[in-house]
Amino acid sequence: MDDRTDPGLTRLLLPVAICLTVGAVVLRWSASSSASGLGFNVFAHALLLAGAAVWLADAAIRGTWTFRWTWPGVAILVFSL
Repeated sequence: MDDRTDPGLTRLLLPVAICLTVGAVVLRWSASSSASGLGFNVFAHALLLAGAAVWLADAAIRGTWTFRWTWPGVAILVFSL
């Protein structure tokens, strides 16, 4: 894991970011308004922020800091707003 170009790590980060973002969206869509208290809202928003952080970590590890807007990046950005 010390090698910055570890193919196993880079293959895992983008799917993890997508799963975190989709999980947060599904949580928000499936929760009723009476069941979603403060803790639930914080958890759902934390999942979105974690997804964005993992996506940025993936870009940092790959060395692609010139962010090209791909569909995972756009989805994370749209759903985090």
